[in-house]
Formats: sequence, structure tokens, C-alpha cells
Amino acid sequence: AAFYHLYARILFDLDREMEAIGFLGVANSWNPTDAAIMFDICYFYKEKKVADRLLFLAQWMMHFVFDKESIGDGLRLVGYGYFLNGKYERAYACYYESLRYGGDTHGSSAEIKAILQAMNVHDTYDISKRELNELFLGEKFVPGPSIQGFNTLKSTAKKMYEAEEYADA
Repeated sequence: AAFYHLYARILFDLDREMEAIGFLGVANSWNPTDAAIMFDICYFYKEKKVADRLLFLAQWMMHFVFDKESIGDGLRLVGYGYFLNGKYERAYACYYESLRYGGDTHGSSAEIKAILQAMNVHDTYDISKRELNELFLGEKFVPGPSIQGFNTLKSTAKKMYEAEEYADA
């Protein structure tokens, strides 16, 4: 996976993006939970404005990213997918929640401004947890870290600790 990912990055640098995205797909098939690979794929679809692929892949990625910056970046990718699909309130909610986690927020203010303009709203506004849950009621995705991901991570760390693999735990 690492080799194909590196090769894809080189191809992107050489402006051979169609070949590069193919090799990112190969890298992803070798390691489907590598966040760096998934981010590169998602950013490709964001740049090309392919909403459905971006939304699907970014939501999938949110199941296994667990560091704060990745959660924030992932939420913005999901939000951008919603924006492209015309679901502006959900897009705003994703961007709003992403600010809790940080990550690379470069360009986010312009994207939030575009979402607000599309909603015909002039200023940012707060969203309560209740409003967030109501907005995503019945959805498989709710903006925020993956509870299943953290439970799996906690379970794995506990097993490693009990096996006295302290460094890995």
C-alpha cells in the first residue's frame, strides 16, 4: 500500500492524475483503512467536484480516523460533499462540528461563507447537539468521531495491554 501510495503521489506531481488515482485505488485495496490514502482520494474527488464519491468515501473514512486533526479534516470533506449535493444545512453542521477538532482549516472560512450564502444566511450560528441530532435523524452518519472506531481502538489497546505489549498498547 505504501509503495502504490508513494507512486500515486509522484504521478500527481507529474500531472498524470488519472494514472495517480488508479494507483491510489490499488493502494486503498491493499490497506482500506489508511487515512493518508483515503484523504488523498477524497481531496481528488473534492477538487473534481464529484459529490457522491466524495461523500461516500469521506463518510467511510470517518469510521476509522481517530486523531483530532483527521476528524476535523474528514468532517470538512463530508461537509463539502453535502454542499455539492445541495444539502447546505448538513454541510454547515459538518463544518461547524469540524471546528471542535481542528486540523488544516485553511480555506474553510471561504467554504463556510459559500454554504451560508447558499442558505441565504448572513452570519455563522451555533448548532446545539439536539439540533445536530435532529438534522441527521435517521441517517447512518452523524458529524463527529466514530463511536465504533473508538470502541474498537479501546478494545484492541486493552487486549495488547493484557498481553503485556505495552509499547503497542
